Amino acid sequence: MGLAVALVLLDWAIDERNRNKRTVDVVAAQVLADTIRRYEDLGEDSIRITASTLSVLGRVEQTDEPHTLLSLAVGIDDQPVEMARRYLPFLRRMEQEMRVHLQGQPVRFELVLRKNSDPDYPKIAGGRVDFQRVGALPYVLSRKAGAVFGLVAREDQGKNGVIFVSKDVYDRGITNLDCLAGRSFAFGESNSTVSTMAKVELARAGITRARLGQVKEFDSYDPEQVARFRAASQKAGKPSHLPLVRSHRLALESVLEGKFEAGVARRQYFQNAKSRGLVEIHTFDIPPDVYVAREDLDSILARAFGQSLLALRDKQLLSDLPLQPINQFLPAMDSDYNALRGLLDRELRAFEGQLPSTKD
Repeated sequence: MGLAVALVLLDWAIDERNRNKRTVDVVAAQVLADTIRRYEDLGEDSIRITASTLSVLGRVEQTDEPHTLLSLAVGIDDQPVEMARRYLPFLRRMEQEMRVHLQGQPVRFELVLRKNSDPDYPKIAGGRVDFQRVGALPYVLSRKAGAVFGLVAREDQGKNGVIFVSKDVYDRGITNLDCLAGRSFAFGESNSTVSTMAKVELARAGITRARLGQVKEFDSYDPEQVARFRAASQKAGKPSHLPLVRSHRLALESVLEGKFEAGVARRQYFQNAKSRGLVEIHTFDIPPDVYVAREDLDSILARAFGQSLLALRDKQLLSDLPLQPINQFLPAMDSDYNALRGLLDRELRAFEGQLPSTKD
């Protein structure tokens, strides 16, 4: 059953006031199955979860009230359905808050899940989404590339990264960054903020790419992965839908399997795998993510979105989001990220061998 047919059935169930829970659950399952199928389709770099689908998830009856439809894009960090469920209360609150700031004008949100860390950040300039949560690194790189968009707000806390080794490697004396010279290393995506900050930390310790052993960067859909998966799918006679790929989790698995001696990941992923035989040898902070608006969005809507973010103080609501723990949103200025720009010009270039090592 396609998404359009499923939504027609959903509208019928609601309009006829059919409150049979099982009927609505069946329709919801069909809607969400199509959501997952489209996510796994290699041809789509993102998936748009419509306001109607979000209503299914939240069991909210849709109304015919005229409204402004807006979209928020975030990076995929879990299965699409679970991410949508966790964002739903936040989006509902934002709709309520924005209505206040817009003097009663109703808005509804769609949720757009980005499949990978496309270096063409953010695709707001092309008008595909209205608002987007953007990592610190892609924000800086997109500004450098000339992308134009409105800076709305930032989170009050950044993520935390962990450089780790397996227990066996640790027991052999690899206990800090200085020991990593000549050792193999697994990064996540090459253009992710976590991987980039790990390279900065390594450069500060005098460890450059050239001084490491084998290096692997697990990009979401690198050519080797795509070729292997398509070949396996063709042999099995199945459609070549790519599975969900979490690059930093692949780095974790590669160290656990003994394919690499060290790696880096977000702390939340490391904590989940730590008991399987991993040891932290270094931790570091990552600048907070920002929220931006497309260039030609009505300034009244952009301002109302920012005001609504800044007004959120519900710690339970914020803790339920699939993000690093945050307490609130803060006003953002481009100058907040000048320190990161400096790291890219110095430490990152040193890691790549474009400058002398930064270690004294």
